[in-house]
Amino acid sequence: MTDEQRLADPSPILPYLPPHSAVIIRRREIGDSEDMARQIMARAHLHGVNVLISASRPPDRLEADGVHIPEQAMRHWSASDFRRLRPALVTASAHSERAVTCARKLGVDAVLLSPVFPTQSHDGTYALGIMRFAGICRRAGLPVIALGGVSGHRLRRVFRAGAAGVAGIGLFLPS
Repeated sequence: MTDEQRLADPSPILPYLPPHSAVIIRRREIGDSEDMARQIMARAHLHGVNVLISASRPPDRLEADGVHIPEQAMRHWSASDFRRLRPALVTASAHSERAVTCARKLGVDAVLLSPVFPTQSHDGTYALGIMRFAGICRRAGLPVIALGGVSGHRLRRVFRAGAAGVAGIGLFLPS
């Protein structure tokens, strides 16, 4: 996931990501620069990595492998948008069980649930904790990707709790 301060351009980490993984590019990092998005997507595809564009509202067309919908923007999307845009992958962010339920009803492929642990990106934000995260995973009805404070030494815990995958910024940066 891109981050204005720590990872505006994910190109340096692409060679280290597993094939078929995905990078989510948030609009604030690329602005309206379609050229930058195309360059990142070309580099990602060389490494077998998919690119999802974070979009608060359905775009006229989608020039990426998929779309990521911020939690507060789910109300602007519908299943008909997915049929029209034909994204290979649709994810949404969620910060509560209620938001996970909304994402499932919307028909997304997976949800990024955060923050699981305290995180540098959202200092002072209430973390779900591993027990609450595990409970939400069990009841989710769709794949849940752990985000927020996930580090190398916490990977086993989140997968045992039911995570289908992990997302992050600091997780993929050198210490």
